[in-house]
Amino acid sequence: MPDADIRIPSEARDRLAETAAGEGLSLRAYLARLAETQLTPAERSERAEQARTVLREWNGYALIHRAPAETGWFLYATVCSLVEADRDRPGTAEHIEALPGVTIVDLDLPAALAVARAATWSDAHTLYAAQPSPERPDNAVVATTKAHTWKGQPVRVLDLAP
Repeated sequence: MPDADIRIPSEARDRLAETAAGEGLSLRAYLARLAETQLTPAERSERAEQARTVLREWNGYALIHRAPAETGWFLYATVCSLVEADRDRPGTAEHIEALPGVTIVDLDLPAALAVARAATWSDAHTLYAAQPSPERPDNAVVATTKAHTWKGQPVRVLDLAP
Protein backbone atom coordinates (compact mmCIF):
# COMPACT_ATOMS: atom_id res chain seq x y z
CA MET A 1 0.00 0.00 0.00
CA PRO A 2 1.47 3.39 -0.91
CA ASP A 3 2.18 5.91 1.84
CA ALA A 4 0.21 9.14 2.22
CA ASP A 5 1.27 12.49 3.61
CA ILE A 6 -0.87 13.93 6.39
CA ARG A 7 -0.33 17.45 7.66
CA ILE A 8 -0.80 17.96 11.39
CA PRO A 9 0.68 20.44 13.84
CA SER A 10 4.20 19.49 14.91
CA GLU A 11 3.08 19.32 18.56
CA ALA A 12 0.52 16.67 17.63
CA ARG A 13 3.11 14.75 15.60
CA ASP A 14 5.60 14.88 18.47
CA ARG A 15 2.99 13.65 20.94
CA LEU A 16 2.01 10.76 18.66
CA ALA A 17 5.69 9.89 18.09
CA GLU A 18 6.32 9.86 21.86
CA THR A 19 3.31 7.62 22.42
CA ALA A 20 4.43 5.29 19.62
CA ALA A 21 7.96 5.10 21.00
CA GLY A 22 6.56 4.29 24.43
CA GLU A 23 4.84 1.28 22.88
CA GLY A 24 7.96 0.25 20.97
CA LEU A 25 6.53 1.23 17.59
CA SER A 26 7.50 3.58 14.82
CA LEU A 27 5.11 6.46 14.23
CA ARG A 28 4.09 4.84 10.93
CA ALA A 29 3.30 1.50 12.61
CA TYR A 30 1.51 3.20 15.49
CA LEU A 31 -0.74 5.23 13.15
CA ALA A 32 -1.47 2.15 11.03
CA ARG A 33 -2.49 0.22 14.16
CA LEU A 34 -4.57 3.15 15.37
CA ALA A 35 -6.37 3.36 12.02
CA GLU A 36 -7.07 -0.39 12.08
CA THR A 37 -8.53 -0.35 15.58
CA GLN A 38 -10.69 2.79 15.38
CA LEU A 39 -14.27 2.37 14.27
CA THR A 40 -15.71 4.63 11.61
CA PRO A 41 -18.91 6.54 12.48
CA ALA A 42 -20.88 4.04 10.37
CA GLU A 43 -19.28 1.08 12.18
CA ARG A 44 -20.00 2.67 15.59
CA SER A 45 -23.63 3.22 14.60
CA GLU A 46 -23.94 -0.35 13.37
CA ARG A 47 -22.47 -1.74 16.60
CA ALA A 48 -24.68 0.51 18.69
CA GLU A 49 -27.77 -0.74 16.84
CA GLN A 50 -26.66 -4.35 17.27
CA ALA A 51 -26.12 -3.72 20.98
CA ARG A 52 -29.54 -2.07 21.34
CA THR A 53 -31.18 -5.05 19.64
CA VAL A 54 -29.47 -7.50 21.97
CA LEU A 55 -30.06 -5.38 25.06
CA ARG A 56 -33.79 -5.10 24.40
CA GLU A 57 -33.89 -8.85 25.03
CA TRP A 58 -31.93 -8.77 28.30
CA ASN A 59 -32.18 -7.24 31.70
CA GLY A 60 -29.33 -5.41 33.44
CA TYR A 61 -28.05 -8.54 35.18
CA ALA A 62 -27.52 -10.33 31.88
CA LEU A 63 -25.85 -7.22 30.47
CA ILE A 64 -23.25 -7.25 33.26
CA HIS A 65 -22.38 -10.89 32.65
CA ARG A 66 -22.36 -10.73 28.84
CA ALA A 67 -20.36 -7.52 28.36
CA PRO A 68 -16.87 -8.90 29.19
CA ALA A 69 -17.24 -11.43 26.35
CA GLU A 70 -18.31 -8.87 23.74
CA THR A 71 -15.74 -6.87 21.80
CA GLY A 72 -16.35 -3.16 22.14
CA TRP A 73 -18.70 -3.44 25.13
CA PHE A 74 -17.58 -1.64 28.26
CA LEU A 75 -19.41 -1.22 31.54
CA TYR A 76 -18.64 1.65 33.89
CA ALA A 77 -19.93 2.32 37.39
CA THR A 78 -19.33 5.68 39.02
CA VAL A 79 -18.14 5.78 42.62
CA CYS A 80 -21.01 8.10 43.56
CA SER A 81 -23.59 5.69 42.10
CA LEU A 82 -22.03 2.80 43.98
CA VAL A 83 -22.19 4.72 47.25
CA GLU A 84 -25.87 5.52 46.67
CA ALA A 85 -26.65 1.92 45.68
CA ASP A 86 -24.80 0.62 48.73
CA ARG A 87 -26.87 2.88 51.00
CA ASP A 88 -30.05 1.28 49.61
CA ARG A 89 -28.66 -2.27 49.53
CA PRO A 90 -25.52 -2.82 51.63
CA GLY A 91 -22.93 -4.90 49.80
CA THR A 92 -23.94 -3.72 46.33
CA ALA A 93 -20.76 -1.69 45.77
CA GLU A 94 -18.45 -4.57 46.66
CA HIS A 95 -20.45 -6.93 44.46
CA ILE A 96 -20.32 -4.66 41.41
CA GLU A 97 -16.64 -3.86 41.95
CA ALA A 98 -15.84 -7.59 41.92
CA LEU A 99 -17.62 -8.26 38.61
CA PRO A 100 -15.36 -8.88 35.61
CA GLY A 101 -15.57 -6.24 32.94
CA VAL A 102 -16.89 -3.43 35.15
CA THR A 103 -14.64 -0.39 35.37
CA ILE A 104 -15.09 1.84 38.39
CA VAL A 105 -15.03 5.55 37.50
CA ASP A 106 -13.21 7.39 40.28
CA LEU A 107 -14.20 10.82 41.50
CA ASP A 108 -11.29 12.87 40.17
CA LEU A 109 -11.11 16.66 40.53
CA PRO A 110 -13.01 17.57 37.32
CA ALA A 111 -15.76 15.08 38.24
CA ALA A 112 -15.84 16.36 41.83
CA LEU A 113 -16.29 19.92 40.61
CA ALA A 114 -19.16 18.84 38.34
CA VAL A 115 -20.74 16.85 41.17
CA ALA A 116 -20.38 19.68 43.69
CA ARG A 117 -22.82 21.83 41.70
CA ALA A 118 -25.52 19.16 41.53
CA ALA A 119 -28.34 18.14 43.83
CA THR A 120 -27.63 14.41 43.59
CA TRP A 121 -24.06 13.21 43.38
CA SER A 122 -24.92 9.87 41.79
CA ASP A 123 -26.71 11.32 38.76
CA ALA A 124 -24.19 14.16 38.42
CA HIS A 125 -21.20 11.80 38.45
CA THR A 126 -22.92 9.47 35.97
CA LEU A 127 -23.76 12.39 33.69
CA TYR A 128 -20.16 13.59 33.88
CA ALA A 129 -18.78 10.11 33.13
CA ALA A 130 -21.20 9.61 30.21
CA GLN A 131 -19.98 12.66 28.31
CA PRO A 132 -17.84 12.15 25.19
CA SER A 133 -14.18 11.40 25.87
CA PRO A 134 -11.24 9.97 23.90
CA GLU A 135 -12.28 6.48 25.07
CA ARG A 136 -15.96 7.08 24.27
CA PRO A 137 -16.20 9.64 21.43
CA ASP A 138 -19.95 8.99 21.05
CA ASN A 139 -20.44 9.25 24.83
CA ALA A 140 -21.65 6.39 26.99
CA VAL A 141 -25.15 5.01 27.31
CA VAL A 142 -26.68 5.32 30.78
CA ALA A 143 -28.28 1.99 31.69
CA THR A 144 -30.87 2.60 34.39
CA THR A 145 -34.12 1.41 35.87
CA LYS A 146 -35.11 5.07 36.33
CA ALA A 147 -35.04 6.30 32.72
CA HIS A 148 -37.55 9.05 33.49
CA THR A 149 -34.94 10.85 35.62
CA TRP A 150 -32.74 11.31 32.56
CA LYS A 151 -35.30 13.08 30.35
CA GLY A 152 -33.81 16.25 28.90
CA GLN A 153 -30.23 15.25 29.74
CA PRO A 154 -27.61 15.12 26.96
CA VAL A 155 -27.08 11.35 27.23
CA ARG A 156 -28.42 8.24 25.60
CA VAL A 157 -30.44 6.08 27.98
CA LEU A 158 -31.05 2.33 28.05
CA ASP A 159 -34.16 1.64 30.14
CA LEU A 160 -33.64 -1.54 32.18
CA ALA A 161 -36.97 -1.29 33.98
CA PRO A 162 -39.06 -4.47 33.77
